[in-house]
Amino acid sequence: MKFSKAILPSLVLFLFSCKTISPVSPTIAVSEYIPPVQKVSVMNIPVEMEMKSYFKAADEAVPYEFKGKEQNCEDVSYDYKFNRNPIKIEGKAGRNSALEIGIDIEGKYALNLNYCAKCTDIFSSAPNCVTPRIYASCGVDEPMRRIKVEYTTEVDLKNNFKLESKTILKDIIPKDKCAITVFSYNATPMLIKEVKGALKDLSKQIDKEIEALEIRKEVESIWKTFTTPIAIENYGFLYLRPEKIGLEDLKMKGTKLNFSVLIEAFPKVSLTKEQDLTKKLPDLEKIKSEDGFNINLDLIADYDSLSSMINRALTGKTIDIKKNKIILQKAKIYGASNQQLSIEVEFIGAKTGKMFFLGTPVFNDSLQEISFPDLSFELETKNALLKSAKWLFNDKITKMIQSYTKFNMTTVLDGSKKKIETQLNQKINESISLRGKMKDVRVKSIYPDSKNLIIQTNLKGSLFVDIK
Repeated sequence: MKFSKAILPSLVLFLFSCKTISPVSPTIAVSEYIPPVQKVSVMNIPVEMEMKSYFKAADEAVPYEFKGKEQNCEDVSYDYKFNRNPIKIEGKAGRNSALEIGIDIEGKYALNLNYCAKCTDIFSSAPNCVTPRIYASCGVDEPMRRIKVEYTTEVDLKNNFKLESKTILKDIIPKDKCAITVFSYNATPMLIKEVKGALKDLSKQIDKEIEALEIRKEVESIWKTFTTPIAIENYGFLYLRPEKIGLEDLKMKGTKLNFSVLIEAFPKVSLTKEQDLTKKLPDLEKIKSEDGFNINLDLIADYDSLSSMINRALTGKTIDIKKNKIILQKAKIYGASNQQLSIEVEFIGAKTGKMFFLGTPVFNDSLQEISFPDLSFELETKNALLKSAKWLFNDKITKMIQSYTKFNMTTVLDGSKKKIETQLNQKINESISLRGKMKDVRVKSIYPDSKNLIIQTNLKGSLFVDIK
């Protein structure tokens, strides 16, 4: 079969145009991932402890009714009855780091008095009143007289988690005074003296019960929780890795003791469950307070999943360049050197083959999006195109590939936030429960590894501990 000389050049051009473009794949030389030096995370954990049982024990250890008397032949004699109500508690601002608790006791009293102006033992072996004895009373056969007793308790916390309590009687206030006009006698000072003596053991009992409060035991439960790995679905295990602990803001609200546990920690997430990291509870230290807590978390996006995302957007798209058309087939993304990713794109049409691109992943915080703003042809691809299809070496292609290689991370970040929040809301034991709330998640940096894109994030939230 013979070809005419006119047809031969056209055939050569046609055969040349059908030649597959197959540049050499770029060399993959991913440097070892060295995470940045992690800053300490300070977790501020509000704790609430019910102290009703401790004050109840102190209250029940002291009688509710007191009786006493003093009998004299000459001058005033009396007998009294004092009934008190249960103690009332009110937290107050203390000095420095100490907690001040106000304790009030309302009570009522009845008093019988008699008065003898003169006694003598001339006519008997024992003194006898030689004048008519005058009798009087307060709160007898009438409403009992009211009296209020005020205590102040100052509570301090030592470095070994022991509470030190000091309760003093602040004031005794007779709301209804007892003044006996019939013999011009004010019985109020005498009554205050008697009540003060009757309640002398209450302050000791209050201190005893407060100092019996096992702060260390409760904080140890919290500390143990923070040294135990927390399983997070699809992410592995969250290790909070606490190092130091502090307490601040001792306050009373009703019968509840409130304080904040401050923990300095270096949280991380690992795909594998590591060996036991239990660490003994250290003594208290001064820690600079911060609101809530923050966790540095590495999210892993494998390249296969990223490639699938690109292909859903890219496959079948056409590009017209200088009256030539190519159809994008599929893409593959994988690691490269110098914190860049390689993207392989296969195509058919006026030319058939593959192209390689290089780009540095960048995260746009406002859009919550990963993109490749510096995407460009890889060197071997550039050389191959300049030799066989110069028209393909065109910005229109890189811009289109850029548009299809954007990854919105909202779903991934929200998903990680929800999963961690779920694990931070759990019952530790019968008396301790955690309540956590994730507030914000931010991408700090992105690092391409050999098989995955590592997205370094920072999660902020709050954590509350309930102790019954």
